[in-house]
Amino acid sequence: MSSSAQEESGRLLFPRLRALLLAALCLGAWACASTNSASSPPSAARGEGEPAVVPASGNSGDNGGSGSPSIPAAPDTLDPQAAGRLRDYLEREAFYPPGFTAADEVQFEAALRLSLADDARGAARGLEELTARYPLFAPGHHRLGLCYAALGDQAAEEIAAYRSALAALDAPGAIDPADPGAGLRRELLRYRVNECLGDALLADGHAMEARSCYERALAFEVANSFPASPKILFNLGLLFAREYGEKEIEDHRRRAVALFTRFLKETEAAGHQRRADASLYLSLLEPAASKRE
Repeated sequence: MSSSAQEESGRLLFPRLRALLLAALCLGAWACASTNSASSPPSAARGEGEPAVVPASGNSGDNGGSGSPSIPAAPDTLDPQAAGRLRDYLEREAFYPPGFTAADEVQFEAALRLSLADDARGAARGLEELTARYPLFAPGHHRLGLCYAALGDQAAEEIAAYRSALAALDAPGAIDPADPGAGLRRELLRYRVNECLGDALLADGHAMEARSCYERALAFEVANSFPASPKILFNLGLLFAREYGEKEIEDHRRRAVALFTRFLKETEAAGHQRRADASLYLSLLEPAASKRE
């Protein structure tokens, strides 16, 4: 191809590529915050959504001794699968700030049972009370953000809750020094919060901040040999592709190609509904390099 033909091809390619990628960012981002992630806890190894804790006896009408009439009663029972996941969370991941009482734990568990019963608003009320009393209660802020996500109309509050969780994780005194495993659980929660905050920021149009959150979460996965989260790979690839479509920075194209390629590799065995999208973006991005040469 002659030099003039290459230049003409580039002029035709990039406006089309830019338009497609910008449309993809608006319509194709995979943000699990659109689902009730507070009520569908997955495996702890994946980090997509969060498990809650084991239901306590009694209900949230007692509210852990707080006496608040605004919090509805939580269900006393859960199906066996959910209860097993909750027990696993309680044993492996839950941690509380210094001064957190047994009554506070009951209120936390009651709020989480409400979220599992699809009462995100009732759960949010209980969590709002707890985080007001314990500003360093990072798991409470995180779960509150998930409740706001489930409600679907409180993006600003959701983002603020995740930011409060990260601030609490970084604050002195956020974990009980008497709990030997709290440090590891804190770092796992940091990973989860970065992923959730990335989702919320992306959905709210804050692409650069979302990219930073996803990159921190991905770095945690690599450092700790976690299974790669397909959602992080896909959304981060989409963000780099969007930036390439806007600015034509070659490094962004390479990063997007690498992320989409890894996404396709990680989802090859099980299959995934977004594989066709990733293949489409690769088909746009990979020829772009040759057309620029």
